[in-house]
Amino acid sequence: MSGADFGSFILGLIVVAIIGILAAIALPAGRKAWVAAAAAAAFVWLNAILLRTIHHWAGVAYDLETMLRSVHVQAALSLFWTSLALVLMFAATRKGWRSVWMAGAALMGVVVGKLFLVDLSHIGGIERIVSFI
Repeated sequence: MSGADFGSFILGLIVVAIIGILAAIALPAGRKAWVAAAAAAAFVWLNAILLRTIHHWAGVAYDLETMLRSVHVQAALSLFWTSLALVLMFAATRKGWRSVWMAGAALMGVVVGKLFLVDLSHIGGIERIVSFI
């Protein structure tokens, strides 16, 4: 990982931590929308860092069509989203943040849908069932 990628990764972690701290504070309803928007921006930014890193290390061309067809990209996105969802759900359970837990559960649902619709789309019948189990 290059210095710029590592710095972006650390900065992304700091942004996510700050958003988590702000979400823990009882904010008025209008300000909660800003926290949700900042969390969504951090999510998009961290995904962009992941895609840039895959481009750099795995040699996948940095264009949308190639990235969407890449097995490396699809696997990395699934692993990253699953990890993020589990961290959100675990932290929310410990702190009692229902909305954060629901966001983690929704992200986990997106991952399961992605596994069926994208990752297992080229596999047929029995292989698909066995690989999901």
